[in-house]
Amino acid sequence: MIIVEMGLIIYYMSKNPQYKISEILNSIDYTYEKYLEELKEGRLNVIEVIKPNYRFISF
Repeated sequence: MIIVEMGLIIYYMSKNPQYKISEILNSIDYTYEKYLEELKEGRLNVIEVIKPNYRFISF
């Protein structure tokens, strides 16, 4: 079971109001599976998964 931050859902709905909550939740599952695949193949850095740039404000 995946626990989703409410802020994440609100963020995506504010950027893309045409999306339904179910579409956002499905995309989270897809992203999780894709991260696992890319980590196994060595195409993705573990740090980028743990601390992705898009989740933080940079100046």
